[in-house]
Amino acid sequence: MRLSNILALALIGHSSLVIGHSADNSAVTAAIHPGEPGAPVAAQNADILSGRHPDLYVISTRASAYQRGHEPHLVIDGDASTDWRVSGPPPAPMARGNWVEIELSRPAVIESIEVQWLGDARYDYRVYKMPRDDFRDVVREGTSAGGDAGLEKIQLAPDTFTQVVRVEFATAKDNAPQGIRELRVNGVPYPAGYPQAADKFAAIENARRILYVEFERMPYVTHFEPKLPYADGGSGLRLLPRDDAFEGGHADFSIAVVPGRENWITLKLWDGHDSSMMTRGNLIVVETLDGDVRQRDRWLLPAYLTDQQEQAQDWNGSTRPRAGRWVYAHYRLPADVVGERREIKLRLQGVGNVRRDYPMRSPSPTVYAITSAIEPLIR
Repeated sequence: MRLSNILALALIGHSSLVIGHSADNSAVTAAIHPGEPGAPVAAQNADILSGRHPDLYVISTRASAYQRGHEPHLVIDGDASTDWRVSGPPPAPMARGNWVEIELSRPAVIESIEVQWLGDARYDYRVYKMPRDDFRDVVREGTSAGGDAGLEKIQLAPDTFTQVVRVEFATAKDNAPQGIRELRVNGVPYPAGYPQAADKFAAIENARRILYVEFERMPYVTHFEPKLPYADGGSGLRLLPRDDAFEGGHADFSIAVVPGRENWITLKLWDGHDSSMMTRGNLIVVETLDGDVRQRDRWLLPAYLTDQQEQAQDWNGSTRPRAGRWVYAHYRLPADVVGERREIKLRLQGVGNVRRDYPMRSPSPTVYAITSAIEPLIR
């Protein structure tokens, strides 16, 4: 849901849910869930993300080789104008043809795939399933129809049960460019099961992992792992970059605080990038919008960030990040900024970097909760 001008999420009389304090004053003072209907937030240039993670979706792509700008994850981006592309034979010790692989979130019965080939030439291809990481079975051999006729359906052997699908093709005799524009797997919901097709801003995390070739030789290949831009359930608010402004979207709200004390604002964020938002051009800063001349127009960077990373177990004992992770950004509100107020008006502002001298280039992490307390909170 795109909020191009202003998103007024029920700006109602009371500013936030007041939870109160325990005897040691460590409880949350207030909490806002900015993506939920009726949340007391007004935002510009933002959108709301929500949903459940699909039961079956693409978690990784990789290839024998690729040309820069034509990486293998482009076969699942839903855009036929982009492609995975190679020229010439694959690098040693890979001795057959070039290939691209799609890895799913779990093993499943795959009846067919659809391939949109690059160019008009016909491809001699093989399709493999991978029941183990070091062993692949051919489930279909053939020759493509030729011509650029869109997605070509390829029926696989009956009861093909696999988590990984590989499409391999013979090298062109003249080493002409070859590749695939789009690759779809039967049973994977489209576009929800293809993070980049579902959301053009979906993060791609790169990781170099071992690839077994003929059981023993072990080159490293780059895995391109698309991340789901929303958490598994609930709704969150995401600040977007703007083409017509240096800084990105913002969200205004009022929240209860403890007067005369240092308070902390904690944002619960869903993030799919492998790097911190402090370093990559889509940072959220907190600005003060009211108070006296010393209190308003202050902007605060996160004092620190904490991650809650879930890992998936690989067959060889290593781990990999799942679809994304929870990140908690903690902003310190000094006592002199709070003053004697019991409520403060703040803004979440999307910026390009910590100095605010670089434009915002990509959406912020999705904000699922805003809390105030007298100490940083992870919950």
